Amino acid sequence: MKMTARYGARLCVATATLAALLATTGTAHAGGFAISEQGATSGALAGAVTARQDLPEAGFYNPASYIAKDGIKPFSFTGVLGATLLRPTIQHTSPDGEVTQVGPENTPVPRLHLGGGVGMFGGSLSLDVPFGSSIDWGEDWAGRYEIKSSSLQVLELGANVAVRPIRFLSLSGGVRLQSSTLGIARDIDVADLERDTSVNITGSAAGVGGQASLLLRPIEQFTIGFSYRSRVTHNFEGVANFDDVPIELEDRAHDTQMTTRFVMPGRFAFGLAFDHGSGTASADVEYFTWSSTEQLVIDFEDEQMDDVVQPRGWKNTLALRLGYEHRLLADLIALRAGFAYDASPVPDQTVGPSSPDGPRITGALGAGVRAPFGLLANVSASYTKISEREVVNEASLPGSYEGSFLALGLDIGFDF
Repeated sequence: MKMTARYGARLCVATATLAALLATTGTAHAGGFAISEQGATSGALAGAVTARQDLPEAGFYNPASYIAKDGIKPFSFTGVLGATLLRPTIQHTSPDGEVTQVGPENTPVPRLHLGGGVGMFGGSLSLDVPFGSSIDWGEDWAGRYEIKSSSLQVLELGANVAVRPIRFLSLSGGVRLQSSTLGIARDIDVADLERDTSVNITGSAAGVGGQASLLLRPIEQFTIGFSYRSRVTHNFEGVANFDDVPIELEDRAHDTQMTTRFVMPGRFAFGLAFDHGSGTASADVEYFTWSSTEQLVIDFEDEQMDDVVQPRGWKNTLALRLGYEHRLLADLIALRAGFAYDASPVPDQTVGPSSPDGPRITGALGAGVRAPFGLLANVSASYTKISEREVVNEASLPGSYEGSFLALGLDIGFDF
């Protein structure tokens, strides 16, 4: 049998669309799929923690603060083990008003942070998930020929050393080792109502990046923090698996190895914190270099399958974060609240079912308890609204996208 021109055209379009999904996998839960909740304390303060000097999860935000607690302290050691439960909801509304909703589904994000110092030297070790998300639109929804499901998970091990050369200044630097996996599924329209032709892509990669931070304490009540996390390049290797392909298409759509490259963005954060005795107010400005996602290049090992080069045009973004902590009963109890605004890196031209992302507004609350013998526990709850975005790309499913997610955090640990 000969492959018809109609089938060939559909397959070429389907292959190009499939490749494009890799550049926007998993943006449903947060801006550019970055996870801002790396601890229950930071979650309750909406991430306004770069200049905080008493944060158990400082290994992610500002490791220099581990040796800056309480001005001069001969010895300090702190650590937390915890997780945040994410419950995202994403909604597509078609032009005629039909609504398709994904979620809410529970996604746990675990973490471990350890850090401390002796005199003017210190260090930290962290295990966390800085990027990750998943979305599953289901088998029967109208956009299944663009995407049915996608997921991306990045696990990071970070190690830092810190030094306090003078009383009011702490510096840190270190390395970040990342391991990542991705998965994508979609249907292919082959104009055969009796077939459910589909393709699944899975891949894995690893990357190495750096981290540097400082904490400045010009006066007793006021601290200034700066943190930099470098870009990390992930060269994914995986396989594309095609199911139930018509025989006339098998020479163009059979299982093959694939490679693609994705650059996790760099992050700059600048923060201020003021402690007035019974409470601490903090503010952060955060900058992500999402412009590293300029285009997607996907290379299929099978030479019969055309490689794809496709522009994505993501933008760098700014986020504003505000937090306040009030302490009671000789600092044994802390009540926290936070607010954040995050811009979206996804331009109007690429908003679609694989990247239903928009600007986000977050409100957060939380509390902490310090028990005898240095034990501590922290909880947080935050709600994020993802603003509505209209689809302007004629090649994508028309309509609009909006969503939200609830984040519930719990940490237990110690602080000496």
